[in-house]
Amino acid sequence: MITCQEVVEHLMAYVNNELAVDERAALDAHLAVCPECVTFLKNYEQTIRFELAAFEHPEQIIEESIPESLIQAILAARAKKTE
Repeated sequence: MITCQEVVEHLMAYVNNELAVDERAALDAHLAVCPECVTFLKNYEQTIRFELAAFEHPEQIIEESIPESLIQAILAARAKKTE
């Protein structure tokens, strides 16, 4: 049986259906007994959906919905990076 770390390492290929049949079977077997990896997979897939949706219509992003504290943290990080 594969480990949780191996699941994470092959998750993109799994989601994109790029694994060999035996690799996919091993990952499926692990997912059948590991609820933590199932949750991780669901979150991973949801993140992909959110990213695709965000870039589908970027003009619809409402800046007011972004917390000011997040904006300031990003600006501060950029400033540190350029110093």
